[in-house]
Amino acid sequence: MTRTRAKSSWALPAVLLLALGLIAGRSATVANPAGSSQSKLHEVEIKVDFETGRVWVEPDTLRVARGDRISFNSDAADWSVHFNRNTPFADANAEDMREIRGMRAGPTQLPVRGNVEDGIYVYFVNVYLQDRTESIDPVIIVGPGD
Repeated sequence: MTRTRAKSSWALPAVLLLALGLIAGRSATVANPAGSSQSKLHEVEIKVDFETGRVWVEPDTLRVARGDRISFNSDAADWSVHFNRNTPFADANAEDMREIRGMRAGPTQLPVRGNVEDGIYVYFVNVYLQDRTESIDPVIIVGPGD
């Protein structure tokens, strides 16, 4: 799903909504902070083709487990990730983390809560561009692997 909307403002969000699916996803194994088992680091790249105006996320669906870490990054623009309802992330006070912000070429890495329920976590990503908003549908799925 792609929506293009012209605006006069210099910095408008390119909104990326997340929906349902499975992926193999880029990942690397890293030690769990507790050290008792292994967790994976999953990388989510927020991309923009400035010639065509296309905005997308790789991977567009991400399957993770409790305790895994997710790294969000964009080499193209500043960005933010927003969860309207449930979120797999918590802040330092164990409160739901519904907004994550990042700067261009500055990855932000977060752990998936150890007590998060299995399920599909819908979110959207704002990428701050110049004259329009684009939408696509990626998701995070927490639960047992394939």
